[in-house]
Amino acid sequence: MMNEEGERIRKCSRCRLTKLLETYFSKNTKGNYNKTCDKCRKYAKNCYTENIEELKESRKCEHNIYKFCCKICSGPIKVTIMNWIGHSRQTDKKHNRYDPVKFIDTDFLKGLVEDSDKKCVYCKCDMQFLERNKTLCTIERLDNELGHNKDNVTLACFGCNTERQNCHTFEEFIAIKQLQISDI
Repeated sequence: MMNEEGERIRKCSRCRLTKLLETYFSKNTKGNYNKTCDKCRKYAKNCYTENIEELKESRKCEHNIYKFCCKICSGPIKVTIMNWIGHSRQTDKKHNRYDPVKFIDTDFLKGLVEDSDKKCVYCKCDMQFLERNKTLCTIERLDNELGHNKDNVTLACFGCNTERQNCHTFEEFIAIKQLQISDI
């Protein structure tokens, strides 16, 4: 916008005052002018830094963990699924395996947990969702060359998942585990 003198102006999104663009608004990292004037941005920053410790503490639960990450408060399966999705997306993108159309989602993983009856696909042990040990439930890719797609994942205990790695195919490892189970 321009004023009567031909100077560029903008309305601040916070204080709603119309001010000269070049004088009262700084540029962001993309080279565009901010939507909030510098005075309002400075005020907001000061308010945030003064209350940051209080804000951090209010986001924690009684276990001194951020509420959304606490497996005890939010539910172990819910938090585990959230962690699976975040970690899987990150590693798939890193290794150029990410397919947003086929990628796993919360509803799919909830169904997978229910269908598995919380048993490892390999050794049939009872899996849990709280402690990081051999019985922790993990998401396992059937073909390690592909990403965490709905048609390429199953659930396995942490022990079997780490034992298999890239040494065996899914079918080979199932056969190996069945032999071990029958020997016992």
